[in-house]
Amino acid sequence: MISREELRASMYANGADEDTVNRLCPLPIKRVKRTGPTPEHLVKEEIVVYLNRHPRVGWFHVMRTGMADYNGRKVPFGSVGMPDIIGQMTDGRFLGIEVKAGKNTTSPAQEKFLQKIKRNNGVAIVAWSIDNLAGVLG
Repeated sequence: MISREELRASMYANGADEDTVNRLCPLPIKRVKRTGPTPEHLVKEEIVVYLNRHPRVGWFHVMRTGMADYNGRKVPFGSVGMPDIIGQMTDGRFLGIEVKAGKNTTSPAQEKFLQKIKRNNGVAIVAWSIDNLAGVLG
């Protein structure tokens, strides 16, 4: 079996252009590395502990979003505007929590998504802390 690099070199040698080579034999995706936890990440960790113990939260999932480097291009993954945490209340309502820290505010896409949740009788929260979250969830 030949390596990816050998295959790519062979394709170039046979006259294939860069777009064709990248389409037929793409380079592996490299994840962009973080230098450490963000303040938002620290708030999110506290919220996860709180949600695990909250009697009115049936289930929740921390969404994964970010950027990857693909052939020198930054490529986003995840849905635009999706809350950081989604789940369901024990009474059946959808739960969406957008976590913020410091002076951060929601983007227009995040606001639109949260409004969609509220319009459909879900619980949509922008949480800067557990206290903020507890005020809404009780």
